[in-house]
Amino acid sequence: MEKGERSLRLGISTVDGIGPRNFQHILEEYGSITSLVNASPERIFASLGQKVTTEILRWRDEYDTYKLPQKLEDLGINFVVFGEENYPELLKEIYDPPTVIYYIGNYDKELISKSISVVGTRKMSSLGREVTERISAGLANEGLGIVSGMAYGVDKTAHETAINNHGYTVAVLGGPVNEPSPIGNTYLYRKITKSGLVISECQPGTLIEKWSFPRRNRIISALTKATLVTEAPIRSGALISAYLALEQNREVFAVPWSLSHVNGAGCNRLIRNSNAKLITSVEEILEDLGLWKDKSEGYKQSHQKINLKLSKLENEIVYVLGSGECGLDSLLDRLEYSVSIVTSAISELEIKGIVARGDDGKIRLTYR
Repeated sequence: MEKGERSLRLGISTVDGIGPRNFQHILEEYGSITSLVNASPERIFASLGQKVTTEILRWRDEYDTYKLPQKLEDLGINFVVFGEENYPELLKEIYDPPTVIYYIGNYDKELISKSISVVGTRKMSSLGREVTERISAGLANEGLGIVSGMAYGVDKTAHETAINNHGYTVAVLGGPVNEPSPIGNTYLYRKITKSGLVISECQPGTLIEKWSFPRRNRIISALTKATLVTEAPIRSGALISAYLALEQNREVFAVPWSLSHVNGAGCNRLIRNSNAKLITSVEEILEDLGLWKDKSEGYKQSHQKINLKLSKLENEIVYVLGSGECGLDSLLDRLEYSVSIVTSAISELEIKGIVARGDDGKIRLTYR
């Protein structure tokens, strides 16, 4: 892409009324922003209407193709525009791809494409932290990056774990890329910009509004082939990301939780409604995405067991054990069934090879 066209795409993204959809419409109509700039006011009016035409004419009379790029450079901000070779491939596929991606840090298109989005609640439990750390570390150790929103809770833990395991991580902000958000995560922001990447579609100086985060979430889910929800209640922004991922034809995974764990109810609902695939290990994610090569015949056999049809109670037991092994008494406390019914279901799961009892009497999943 020519430097002039690149600058014009950057500039027009700042015009009132030119959001991602109008930008796409302009490209379809004119082929380039250079052609738009050279078009007559009458033609622009016919395709975009009076209000937007007025804004475009004002902009093209005043825009300096060097001033805005220089301002960004002075702020230490880089950018990539839609249509450039370096623009993320998966992001191009969605209904309203960002016209401009502003970024600070290590922008690596290949590493971004080999990442998984990890999202969840801001009010993370200690067990939620353990699960998020375990899976994020596993993904990082397999060479996959972690994409998240740098919020408190699951987002922060996923980013930190990736960094601590020498992995690549991408933080997508709901505000300008040069303003850490939330401010309490400034230290994390600095760590990410040194080894990973911070991006945003918001130009510098943009105020954060209520709609900023749902808009941000669509980028988190679109950047990767799959979104993982590690811990989320029924009302959670993480579920918005999950549903956006489904709309974008992405894979969605969720960690199963005990029925008494309110913070995991959103994950269980995604699984129950077939909106997410139940996962209890990194290997399952890799296998589903075609990235896993069986390292042993035993591993392959253990995963074949997951495809067996389970009863409602058997599924509930698997949900509970997905958070870790436990004794029979602990299992009974989390299920609303009698001892005889639960022990019978456990025996069935043992026969199917899905659970096993340890020497300490605790029950665990055999495919973790």
